[in-house]
Amino acid sequence: MTPQQIIRFDLNEIPALEVRCKCGAVISLPLTTRILRERLACAGCNEMLWLGRTEQDKIFLLLQNLISALSMWRELQPSQFSVGFSLVSKIGA
Repeated sequence: MTPQQIIRFDLNEIPALEVRCKCGAVISLPLTTRILRERLACAGCNEMLWLGRTEQDKIFLLLQNLISALSMWRELQPSQFSVGFSLVSKIGA
C-alpha cells in the first residue's frame, strides 16, 4: 500500500481562484466579488486571457459561473452539511 497525504478543505475556505498564464504569471481572482473583469491581459506577458461576454469566449463564461457559484456557496453556508475537496498526493512517488 502506498502512503498518501490527504488535504481536505471546505468550499468556504477558498478565498480566491488563481489563473496561471502559460508564461507562469499568476492572477488572483478574489471570491468577495461575483463579477469577473470582462477583459483580462496577463500581467507577465500581456497576452489576452479572455475578452469578455461574447458567445465565443467560453473561458470567460465558465470562469464567471465558477466564481459566482463559489461566492454564492460562501454566502449560503448550510448548517446541515459542508462541501469540499480532497487533494491526495502519494508520498515518495
